[in-house]
Amino acid sequence: MAATRTDRSIRPTGSVPAWLRRTMLVVGVGLAAMHAPVWATSDWTTAAPTCTPDSKRTLSLGITSALGGFLQAGAAVGARAEGRNPPLAYYCPVWNPDDLTTASTWSHLQLQFRDPTSTGGQVRARLYSKNRSTGIVKLVASASSVPSSTIHTVSVPLRNTVDFAINAYYVVLELENGTQAVEAHMVMLTN
Repeated sequence: MAATRTDRSIRPTGSVPAWLRRTMLVVGVGLAAMHAPVWATSDWTTAAPTCTPDSKRTLSLGITSALGGFLQAGAAVGARAEGRNPPLAYYCPVWNPDDLTTASTWSHLQLQFRDPTSTGGQVRARLYSKNRSTGIVKLVASASSVPSSTIHTVSVPLRNTVDFAINAYYVVLELENGTQAVEAHMVMLTN
């Protein structure tokens, strides 16, 4: 053991001051608590172009912008004036961003879009759950665009909690194929 002086400037080899031990304990407890269920689930976000087209028709009539990162439908991309055109649909699987939890703390579905029409509602995002044992599909939330000539985001509350132990989840993005070009940019699940 090394020599000890009364002014405490020399300590025995391997000794850690009490203030440093307390600090390390507080930091350790804080880091361990980061995985506790009281913490919020990370947001889930996907850019619209990463979603899968539902049909060959959607694939041929929709436009995916690599630079702007959005999906586009409407007159600018080949909508026909005659007859009613069904909306273009894209499927977006929802993944659990936190490995340690099955029930998330998400409370809102958000849709980012551009809808220059006078009525809005031309871009929609619907979150569905599919029960893992029964296969029953239920609508969890639905968000629709409002009139906006610039990129805008709407947020709607979820009807049920998201629980990956019970269900799988996916979002269906729909773009009306009308007389004006509309865009879907992003879909998100947030706290």
